[in-house]
Amino acid sequence: MLSGCGSANRSPSAADAFVTRAFQVVGAWEQAATAAGYGQGVRLLDASTVPPASGFPSEDVARQYRAGAYRLRTTLRAETPPMGTVRQADGTTSTVPVVPATEAYAGLTNGAPPCTDCQGLTVTGARLGTATVRTNRGAATVPVWLFDVAELHDPVARVAVSVDALRPLPSPSPPAAPASLHLTSVIDVVPDPVGSDPAAATRLTVRLGVSPCDVNPHPSVYEASDAVVIGGQRTPPSPGKACPDLLQVRPFTVTLSQPLADRVVLSASDGQPVPLGARLP
Repeated sequence: MLSGCGSANRSPSAADAFVTRAFQVVGAWEQAATAAGYGQGVRLLDASTVPPASGFPSEDVARQYRAGAYRLRTTLRAETPPMGTVRQADGTTSTVPVVPATEAYAGLTNGAPPCTDCQGLTVTGARLGTATVRTNRGAATVPVWLFDVAELHDPVARVAVSVDALRPLPSPSPPAAPASLHLTSVIDVVPDPVGSDPAAATRLTVRLGVSPCDVNPHPSVYEASDAVVIGGQRTPPSPGKACPDLLQVRPFTVTLSQPLADRVVLSASDGQPVPLGARLP
């Protein structure tokens, strides 16, 4: 059942195909969440790699971050650290196993082979610390490995909690999206950093994958009390029109009616949770 539904871009009561699709997606999410005991354990709503607090000095550096392109210029410790603590916003705590720096670094690089002479961000040191991330139970402070990167002002953090202590997000199974919606891929969603501007808590940057010939590509958003559904829509080119087989990534800004908080972001196309990306320059 949907509750507290609203919409950032459109009325939920409109006879609209996207709203109908959003109801399907949120309904499938709620069924999967109930079956999985969603409120139990710790489940990350954010990516395991946390971008630097001050962002990126250039789009090229941000691109290397997203690709996991790093080169190691320090020796990482391979021994397992002592147990760590996850502290929820309500003050409750749990003790969790912490992975070695070498394992965290492997996750940082997306499992890519060691980068020595190739171009990449230069890791000069690593130390244990903490960071605040979104979880299924609200914001939580978790152990992280903080990697110092020569090209960045602030470290890149990697959640250091062992995957054995984390529960996966549910995997909903909504019906297939109708072809008439002309949905395009959502690459990722980037929340604005919350600082002195309180409106930043409601702004998201949505990056869509589109064809050079797509007409009027744009994001569509539907908000429920526990989820935000985001889809990219477009008008396809005329039949028979020659078009290069290229995928272009285009950013768009959307404004929610309420802060994202601990709501999960779902893709309108397949109903799966959408990864949160890194803030671009």
